[in-house]
Amino acid sequence: MVSQGAQSEAHKRYNRLSVNVLWERAVETLSSRRYLQKNEAIQVVQSASLESSDALLLQDSYVWSQGPNYAFAKLIQRWRAMVAMDNGHIVSSNIGPATVTESVVHNRLVAAGMYGCSYFGIDAFEPPTTAALMTLLLIYDVHRGGVHRGNDVSMSSPLQLSSSQAIHGGTWRAAFKTNSYTEVSAVLYLMGKARPFLLTAGTLLTLRRFLHSQRGAARL
Repeated sequence: MVSQGAQSEAHKRYNRLSVNVLWERAVETLSSRRYLQKNEAIQVVQSASLESSDALLLQDSYVWSQGPNYAFAKLIQRWRAMVAMDNGHIVSSNIGPATVTESVVHNRLVAAGMYGCSYFGIDAFEPPTTAALMTLLLIYDVHRGGVHRGNDVSMSSPLQLSSSQAIHGGTWRAAFKTNSYTEVSAVLYLMGKARPFLLTAGTLLTLRRFLHSQRGAARL
């Protein structure tokens, strides 16, 4: 669940004019929107207790490479937390930011995608930073008696349980849907890493051609 403000910012960034717009739109079109797809809510959740302007926005932030079992396991956790909250238990269910954990960087392609996300305004956190932030949120939740509509006036639906205090690292406000930029991020990151080597190779090739032309001129 994302806020109206986050969705508005995502649209603003998608429509913003920049030097990258041409290649970004080309990638989106040529891939039939598989890559760099506009980040917009896939469903508007409306309840009788909410005004039309307060409709809840459901954003798709799933990454296919994580697999269906991972997705289902995470959904079960959220459902269980909502049931526990409804039964009056103390609940702390917070979303952490994208983090470069050992399991992530173990796969070089996934690691490249994580680090390359900075090209789209997404911050990948280091594990100690994420651990400290999530620990503080847990302590905060336990101290105030859990998260529920009674003590969190910003939460109007149980669906907001995991998003009311989320540390999204920029994914909510990104111009493109999460699953549509991860692979592009990896390519951009690897290109950035290869750039010094390509520049060096180009310089050496240019120098070689120059020396060769000088020898030819000397013979003439």
